[in-house]
Amino acid sequence: MWMLVLGLGFLLQLAGVACALDAVLCGRTPQGTIAWCIGLLVLPLITIPFYLVFGARRFTGYVRARRRDRTALSRTGEACNVASSPWMVRPGPFPDLALDRLGLTAPTSGNVVELLVNGEATFERIFADLETATDYILIQFFIFRDDALGKRFEDAIRRASARGVQVYVLYDLVGTPRISRLVDALKACGAEVHAFGRKFWPITRYQLNFRNHRKVVVIDGRVAFIGGHNVGMEYLGQHKVLSPWRDTHMRIEGPAALACQLAFCEDWHWASKALPEVAWKTQPRRNAEEVPTASAEVLICPTGPVDELDTLTICFLSLLTRATRRIWIASPYFAPDDAILNALQMAALRGVDVHIIIPDKSDNLLVNLAALTYVEELQQAGVHFHKFGKGFMHQKVILADDLAAVGSANLDNRSLRINFEITGMVHDHKFVEEVRAMLEDDLRNSRELTPQEVKQRRWTARLVSRLARLLAPIL
Repeated sequence: MWMLVLGLGFLLQLAGVACALDAVLCGRTPQGTIAWCIGLLVLPLITIPFYLVFGARRFTGYVRARRRDRTALSRTGEACNVASSPWMVRPGPFPDLALDRLGLTAPTSGNVVELLVNGEATFERIFADLETATDYILIQFFIFRDDALGKRFEDAIRRASARGVQVYVLYDLVGTPRISRLVDALKACGAEVHAFGRKFWPITRYQLNFRNHRKVVVIDGRVAFIGGHNVGMEYLGQHKVLSPWRDTHMRIEGPAALACQLAFCEDWHWASKALPEVAWKTQPRRNAEEVPTASAEVLICPTGPVDELDTLTICFLSLLTRATRRIWIASPYFAPDDAILNALQMAALRGVDVHIIIPDKSDNLLVNLAALTYVEELQQAGVHFHKFGKGFMHQKVILADDLAAVGSANLDNRSLRINFEITGMVHDHKFVEEVRAMLEDDLRNSRELTPQEVKQRRWTARLVSRLARLLAPIL
């Protein structure tokens, strides 16, 4: 008996050593690597299961699917580039992001971009455009609830299918675990529906850690919606505790919609093992010549754990380091890595007007506690922090000089490295002014956190915040 226990203990320790070696070879940051190694070597029984779930740096299944059907995916990307090529701008107003190396599509001009503030404006615009679809509709959300809003989508999809429109619906299995009735109803309408995830056991590393956090709607390859809203009545201000719900989306009409379509096609390809039939239908029905006011230049940044580099971190850093006048940020989950933390400090120190809005009420207590530790560090450099007090703020917006970024990505490790996200960077005077006015209104509904208020918290509150920050990489 004792020999069996000793043998199992030896094998467990050996497994801990093997995982620690993997952490050393593949770790992203020294701090994270050291933390994993200590846990794996000292408490392997407890740490190994967590490492197997949270320790992965790359979503290998998605990468293998890309490699397996590289020709088909390349064909889709080339078709999008050919259709968008008349409106491509290089380098344009955007930072030098080495777009090809980062795997991003080129920015395009000839777009009409509309800012959509809060759920009512967002979903009314989406449903209005769904009624105009004549060829295909692509719908992707992290959360897709079977509630009144979900049923409105069901009705809209039923009508579209009856007109002969092809409809594809993709949802994340972690964000949306139970919608079997809605899925069956959508399939009965003629839509193709897939979950981004795996339902079988054992649970893979992806199942709990890698999540597709994108929110994308594409209509006929000419109109796209991206932003912070999911499908749920809480996004229309009907949350029992956190209402009113403050969020931001944007509507894009023009060639940039094809970049959103390409991101959807890659996600669909992994989830369904095939490309949607509409993958090569890439000619927008309205082009820049037909839309005289189409002047917005847009760069779509689909990012995730399959990227060779930390693409989203690089994109955000490029915005922060080039800004000379203002950096205004609204983020519901603020737990940045050291690179973004330092970039914000440097910007404030060189005289840039830096304001960051975080929610007062939050649906994630640990992230809210961890955020206060970053507040203290950034205030020392001159960054202004504001707590939004009119309900729960869920928008993800950055305004850096004359560039505005709206999308699904938060300023935390999960969005920067673990989740699949999509962000749109826009250079357009009218749109930027609308974002500025929106954020000014948000600032009026916020209160500024003073350094004295942050420093005078009880030592127990400061300790809890510091402990929460230790969990920031997996929150």
